[in-house]
Amino acid sequence: MRLAAGLCCLILLGFAAYRSLRLGYADMRVQPRVAALERAVALDQGNAQFRALLGEALEQEGRNGAPAMEAAVALNPWDALARIRLGLMLEAAGDAGRAEQSLLAAASFNRQYAPSWALANFYFRRRDEARFWPWARRAFRMAYDDCTPLFRLCWSLTADSDRILRTAIPDRRNVLAQFLAFLLDQNQVAGGQAAAQRLIPLAESKDTDVLLRYCERAIDAGLAASSVSIWNRMCERRLAPFDPLQPARGISLTNPSLRRPFLERCFDWRVNAPAEVSVFALADDGGLKVAFSGRQPEGFEILTQYMPVEPGRRYRIKFEYRTKDIAPASGLGWLVVPASGSGQPAGRSAALASPEWRWEQFEFPAGPAESVVRLVLQYRRAAGTTRGEGWLLLRRVQCGLAE
Repeated sequence: MRLAAGLCCLILLGFAAYRSLRLGYADMRVQPRVAALERAVALDQGNAQFRALLGEALEQEGRNGAPAMEAAVALNPWDALARIRLGLMLEAAGDAGRAEQSLLAAASFNRQYAPSWALANFYFRRRDEARFWPWARRAFRMAYDDCTPLFRLCWSLTADSDRILRTAIPDRRNVLAQFLAFLLDQNQVAGGQAAAQRLIPLAESKDTDVLLRYCERAIDAGLAASSVSIWNRMCERRLAPFDPLQPARGISLTNPSLRRPFLERCFDWRVNAPAEVSVFALADDGGLKVAFSGRQPEGFEILTQYMPVEPGRRYRIKFEYRTKDIAPASGLGWLVVPASGSGQPAGRSAALASPEWRWEQFEFPAGPAESVVRLVLQYRRAAGTTRGEGWLLLRRVQCGLAE
């Protein structure tokens, strides 16, 4: 008995510096034993923290910790976390009524995330949707970290993203951005349209990536109008450093001077050249240089951009360029292909070969059901030609209506 009493005293003395804060055992780095905590409670019966720790320890050992947690709450009614833990203990014991009361009491004076999250989970487990949605919304209002667990609860009740957005998601930038990313991860691109529209007025530079992700996925899903709408709002808000696109007026090409650094995403230019081909920007006047090493593959794409178009309209591509040591009919040129990657080219330029600066153009029709096409600068070695070591300079590329 003397050894046990001495051990208990040593534990209490080790935390004497925290005595005034009544948090002594909360900072212990080892699992407190139930027996030691029971002695601590006996020595200091007014210490709510000791009783809460005792309740936790009993619960971890598979015993009933609710009475100790109730005593902790009685001593400190403003301890929201103790009330939440008590509610969970009571629910596990089958006393749903008292569990709900304890959780509601915690939420009545603590407006932070934890009580709302606990109540949303409580009503989710009981499949009480009428009470779940208000508490989920309140939790989203308080959330500052990862909201994925709460999104999953909502998604488990309904896969209707519009309902979740309307019922539970507040107009908070960080929550909307996370919800859009969650929907994309669930392959719910169509459902992401409304989330992206609500996010864009609130968006900051840190949200650019998820908005571009949405635009790219929308292109792939055939939602060209939504993709262009979000892209244009990004341009208007300077989240993307370009002018908005207006395919009905023939303004379908982004960064035509090739002056701004490429985003390599969405409706801006992407460089696809292999390692044997060097592509780099020219001076401040804009433009691009493509240098061929002579060891390049037989065929490949060099530069490409998705372009929104009006179905059934005819467009004209104009470009200014010059070359050095590029043979005529070498297989270097522009073409317009379906965004899906399948199907025949809608238009094609003549082979590029000119030692002097020169304007060239070609036209293409947009199909009756086509809203996005892809403009491609391609090299495909023509029969009877060799792979040279020349270069191509591009000064600008333009697009307009041909009508």
